[in-house]
Amino acid sequence: MLAVALRLIPIVFVPSMVWADEIFQTSEQAHRLVYGSGLVPWEFLIGMRSWMLPGIIAALMELSRIAGDGPDYYIPLIAGSFAALAAAPVVCCFLWGRHLFGLSGGWIAATVVTVAPEAVYFGARTLSETVAAHLLIVALYILEPGYQVISRRRLVGGGALLGLVFLLRIQLAPALVVVALWTSWRAIRERGLALLGGAAAVLAAAGILDTVTLGYPLASVWRNFVYNIYYGASSTFGVEAWHFYLRGELGVWSGGAAMLVLLAGLGARRMPMALAAAVTVLAVHSAIAHKEYRFIYPAVLLVMVLAGTGLAQVAAWGRDWLLDRVSGERQLPQALSPSP
Repeated sequence: MLAVALRLIPIVFVPSMVWADEIFQTSEQAHRLVYGSGLVPWEFLIGMRSWMLPGIIAALMELSRIAGDGPDYYIPLIAGSFAALAAAPVVCCFLWGRHLFGLSGGWIAATVVTVAPEAVYFGARTLSETVAAHLLIVALYILEPGYQVISRRRLVGGGALLGLVFLLRIQLAPALVVVALWTSWRAIRERGLALLGGAAAVLAAAGILDTVTLGYPLASVWRNFVYNIYYGASSTFGVEAWHFYLRGELGVWSGGAAMLVLLAGLGARRMPMALAAAVTVLAVHSAIAHKEYRFIYPAVLLVMVLAGTGLAQVAAWGRDWLLDRVSGERQLPQALSPSP
């Protein structure tokens, strides 16, 4: 509840817009579907954006019309729905922490993700990066909850989520490959096939959607790759040096960056796959010429999960030290008492 409430602040209570994409690539297109009017950005003119996310938002807009027409009704519903999705990583972090360090560890780990500034500021925005990041964390928990997953249904579900993340943000593909290989390399035939089956089902559904809306299967994926990677259309909006994201994080965290890295490092000892995924996301996006801070939100969220796990580890060490100290003090008087 706290996570949802915090993420509604920059959207509903103190309305703001960080990038135009959060309006014109998603909500504006949903408005076109529901109300028949709206601006059409160039990405939708050439068909390089899937209608999946705008379609979901359009369904929420249509649902809000039960109460009344207009932004006063549909903006809170959309923001609340995306804020609820943004709270899913908080729940996952709690479950990871509880498994590793007990109930108190779960609360500590979850609290870090709940109040993490970037997670609060970006969490409920209708950006493909944010939605993909939250679904990625859920997929990681489904596939690596802290014990070996043997349920085929769970593996298929995890694969489906990975496929959905790919459709939302194709630049995350290398990180998704790392996750898939990490979770299935010990039993590639059994686990790998289940993951591929889940991903294939989602890609097939997306292919049907693209065929209906854009002309042929997975047209949005192919056109996105061609225009942004092959033709370099995204670079016309500006290019940055490879260290752009690192400088951005230092600017956000300043003196707290060292503590964040330390806690994330401690968390990585328990959750190395999350670290591998975060590093892959950062490396891939650092190699792409056009950079925007929101692009690495999935990596930032993964680091927050690791930092929460690291803080829970510190708390567990402190608890064990206090228990040992109390136990030693109780035993000392008994050792010094005279024998009868």
